[in-house]
Amino acid sequence: MRVLFIIEDINSATGFCVQKVAKTMSSRGCDIDILSRYESNEKIDGISYYTANVTDKIPIKFQILLNIYRWPIKNMKLVKEFTKAGNSIVYNNNTDIVISVYNSIEAILAGISIKKSNKSVKFVSYFLDALYRGQYLKIMPYKFSDYMSLKMQSYILENSDTMIIMRSVKKQVLSSKLVNYKDRIAILDIPLLDFNNKKRRNHIRNDTNKLKCVYIGSLPRNIRDPKYLLELFSKMENAELYLYGINGYPEYVKQYENCDNIHFNGLISKEEANIKLENCDIAINISNSISTMLPSKIFEYMSYDKFILSIYKGDNDPCSIYLNEYGKYMCISESESFDNVLKRVNLWINSFKVQNNKKNNDICSSDFLYKNTPEAFVELMEKIYEKK
Repeated sequence: MRVLFIIEDINSATGFCVQKVAKTMSSRGCDIDILSRYESNEKIDGISYYTANVTDKIPIKFQILLNIYRWPIKNMKLVKEFTKAGNSIVYNNNTDIVISVYNSIEAILAGISIKKSNKSVKFVSYFLDALYRGQYLKIMPYKFSDYMSLKMQSYILENSDTMIIMRSVKKQVLSSKLVNYKDRIAILDIPLLDFNNKKRRNHIRNDTNKLKCVYIGSLPRNIRDPKYLLELFSKMENAELYLYGINGYPEYVKQYENCDNIHFNGLISKEEANIKLENCDIAINISNSISTMLPSKIFEYMSYDKFILSIYKGDNDPCSIYLNEYGKYMCISESESFDNVLKRVNLWINSFKVQNNKKNNDICSSDFLYKNTPEAFVELMEKIYEKK
């Protein structure tokens, strides 16, 4: 089986998911090609990488404005370049399956064009973010955005042999007109849960004799605001917070620079992030303000068998259904008063040693969490190939 992945940014969080499933497919004897707009920072042995030759002379914000009438398309030039490069790869390599990955509608549209030019190829549209009822443009009424996004996703589904969506958007997708093609829809989740990860350790206390709590990931403005988390840790006595990644809230660094419990560390490599995660006591999650956007990091945390402290807005934490299945966690709503939360967190942390010695739920036997593994994705692709 020969597979071509098309993704705009192979170095993004979505790109990391693609690398994960591509590596697993390659290990099971598949031939893998990856077409991206950018050179990959990490190249896996046995996988072929290609780049589309696209140079933008117009800033992205202006591109969006110029294409506002055909939202969510932002860059038709990228669609054309992906299509040109993809057709060449399919022709030269006898590709069996083309998998276009969203969050880039341009990659999806290119995959559809390639499918139309190569009738024998199976086309899979792979959504690791929500399109319909996903992110909105501030300059666009959300009802119009929903209308345009649903129209686009309907077109994509009509032209897909299979569309893969996440559980977090299943309800809204199947309650829309997309349900007319529900036989083409497959439900999988972010494929970062590694049942085979051996890098698990007992908790490690740092030099200050406080629990080391680590947040790894970006903090995009208006999507993941750490204010509540920072305020909570500024009041805690038995734990320290270390944040690694791009910070969209530079004002918080100055505000908490004199707090001994909070440490901003900036962006680090994936290898360094793995070491930080391996050696922490508690892994921190901040749920997104958009409920359909599921933070992928919780599945990496689970792979390292870490206790997870999850902060969320609104009525429900979108991560809770996964955390409940996992078992080693605590969820905190930002609507809770700090006095109540501090009592709960302190009780949880004070019992940390006892909890850490308990055997966690056997996640390896969880059918629910299995959908978050690369293996589940590969098995679906094998079924699609068998029908070819």
